[in-house]
Amino acid sequence: MKTLELFEGPSAWLGADLKDLDDWIWVLTESEISELQQAIRDTQSIDIEAITKDDFYVPELAARLGLLRDEVRNGRGFVVLRGIPVKEMADEEVFRAFWGIGTHLGFALSQNSYGDLLGHVYDERVDPSEPTPRGYRTNHYLQYHTDRADMVGLLCLRKALKGGESSISSSMSIYNTLVEKHPGALEPLMRGYLHGHAEDIKFDEPFRFPVFHQKDGILSCRLNRGALERAHVRAGQPLSAEDAHALVSFDFYAEHPDYRLDMMLLDGDIQFVNNYRVVHSRKAFQDGATIAETRHMVRLWMNYYEDPWPRGPHLSDYNGVPKELDRD
Repeated sequence: MKTLELFEGPSAWLGADLKDLDDWIWVLTESEISELQQAIRDTQSIDIEAITKDDFYVPELAARLGLLRDEVRNGRGFVVLRGIPVKEMADEEVFRAFWGIGTHLGFALSQNSYGDLLGHVYDERVDPSEPTPRGYRTNHYLQYHTDRADMVGLLCLRKALKGGESSISSSMSIYNTLVEKHPGALEPLMRGYLHGHAEDIKFDEPFRFPVFHQKDGILSCRLNRGALERAHVRAGQPLSAEDAHALVSFDFYAEHPDYRLDMMLLDGDIQFVNNYRVVHSRKAFQDGATIAETRHMVRLWMNYYEDPWPRGPHLSDYNGVPKELDRD
């Protein structure tokens, strides 16, 4: 394997360097909140998922969202937008505000086989007989992973009674550490693994998807442990010791306290993450007896309108989850 160069750029950060900073939290101003509330009123007659960027007129906030998009795409790779007064708003108004903000960042993608563009993330108490429920539908710990979109936005409508912290790590910093300390782990990670999602109906031919990949000199990361492990089982191709060790090495640094950045999203916070440069996770949580203590997140998967990311063929499905036409 040829010698690999280190990744250089602001998205190669360590959580230990950021945990005492707050410049990654962007607080809405009173005038931006006022614009947001007016836009909600102005779009009441439009179905939420039909609202366009032109419909959602927020000139001052739009300028800031342009900076946010650039920070997520070209900077550190994440931002938390804080200050939506969710406790003063009806849930439908919060959903409308989130969708409207999203229209200024990219276009929404289907998140599941039902074609949902505005996803809801809470403990659905999934039937244990369901063979492969997607992890976000439970209250369990979620391993570090990426989603099938350029950017993911996660709005906290209500946090749990206990737990549910979000954790992120720079996949670029993990890459650099592997180059320096565990170069042997990079060969299987760049060679790739079989992949298959929980809602994929067909798995006719196994395909390998690299965890790290370069196209046009741009480094990207893709990882979903559950999907690749299921794919290897379905294909009857168990992971080799070398393949498994490489994944363990990745996970070790993603979970390491010096690398990860833990955050408790507050009611009204929106976390935006670059799926090519940041892996994200969630701790297990426990809901309370009331709605106010029941964790409910709202999610957007978005692709950029222009300046497409240089994706290799293995990222061809970063256009969301195809809707099954025969589903109710």
